[in-house]
Amino acid sequence: MPKVQPNNADNIARCSQRLIGIEKHVLDPKTTIDINGKSYTLAQLKAIYQDELDVRAEIHVQMATLKALLTKRARVHAQRLAADRALKPWVLNKFGETSGQPLEFGFPPAKVTVLTSDQKLRAVELRQATRDARRTMGKRQKEKIKGVLPAEAAMLSRGGGGSEEN
Repeated sequence: MPKVQPNNADNIARCSQRLIGIEKHVLDPKTTIDINGKSYTLAQLKAIYQDELDVRAEIHVQMATLKALLTKRARVHAQRLAADRALKPWVLNKFGETSGQPLEFGFPPAKVTVLTSDQKLRAVELRQATRDARRTMGKRQKEKIKGVLPAEAAMLSRGGGGSEEN
């Protein structure tokens, strides 16, 4: 099972608690504490915890700055895209689609797709298959369809005709 790292607030609380404990219970400033074979003075030990707090505070400030910059980037990018959408038709109309100026603005000419006869045939078949699947009809096909009232439909389904003569 992976080890879960404590969150920022927990780390800040632990470091603050360690500093308070050191201040409160280690009264002699000449005290040395051995950690993993290395001796630390009280000032060095406090500096370890204070450095952690300082770095986390700076990260918090920088993250807020980054978030603000990302928000600004999204807004500025949207404005630039809107300007691009407005600028392209103006450039094409002003200088002409075949002139070199649109390329200088970064607007390459539109690519014209040339379909082969096989591709055209396939496209026609796909369109017809889609119409059949969706049961779509043209204007003339729709004209041939006539509505039936519910009473007449029931009569027709029982085998009765339009008039009952015996």
